[in-house]
Amino acid sequence: MQLLGFGLSRPSEFMTRPGTHKVWDVTLGKELPIFAVAKGDHSDRVKKGCWGVGLWLPIDSHFVLDFTEDQQPIVNNGYHVAFAGKVVYGVTDRDQLAMKVEVEHESDHMSDEAVINALDMYGDRFRRIDVNYQSMEVGVNWDRQYRFGTLTHRLSTLWTLDSWGHPGFYSPGVHGHAGILPSTRNYEPAYGFQFMPAATHGVHAYVAFDARLRTIFNFSKQWPRKESSQFSPSLVIGLRDFGHKNAPDVIVKAYYGVNPNGQFGKQNDYRLFAVGIRLR
Repeated sequence: MQLLGFGLSRPSEFMTRPGTHKVWDVTLGKELPIFAVAKGDHSDRVKKGCWGVGLWLPIDSHFVLDFTEDQQPIVNNGYHVAFAGKVVYGVTDRDQLAMKVEVEHESDHMSDEAVINALDMYGDRFRRIDVNYQSMEVGVNWDRQYRFGTLTHRLSTLWTLDSWGHPGFYSPGVHGHAGILPSTRNYEPAYGFQFMPAATHGVHAYVAFDARLRTIFNFSKQWPRKESSQFSPSLVIGLRDFGHKNAPDVIVKAYYGVNPNGQFGKQNDYRLFAVGIRLR
């Protein structure tokens, strides 16, 4: 669970009030294990020559609440369910490599309150577009253990699975409107790193960075041309109490790039700065 309860953002498209918006950004979910098999005698880390393999079921929901808008609507409801297979191998006592393959379904919708606000102000210029797609994401992690902590690098790419009935990132039809063409740039490469200190007690800081080359949705194109993209980095700095496993992390998050929330993915140069907590 992650609650970013003190957030400031650029308003999403079709919002009715200008200026910086006060938002909550909430993620609720859990990765449920289906099975796992491992060779090794260290529960916290895979040593040289040891390995592990397993299958998980990640399920989560994501909500963005806008407290600047009338009726303080939930701007976007996002739902995500997947099957994730993971393999990890200890290359040396300091280094481990891991691979993750995730097949997922993503579904995003504007709330009724946000739709009513948009229709009142924009009329026929507004279209409600439910973003639903299936995808596969393949990622490789390299963890290296240092004296003061562990540095993780991650490379991944996401592709949509067009053969599952909904081509691209969004459906080709919208109820009550003329049809829209499906997206053609149906992939998003990403890179990220994280440094987690090697601590057993006390409060210490960690840092995580993620950058994805996100597709900028284009619902109004008249022929199947390739969409634009934007480099979209995210930085998280957290404080963790290593002596108490149930204590939440205090985090600060900064994001710039394509709006990651459902149909607002056609908006580039979106900004978010937020402070909150993350439950482990």
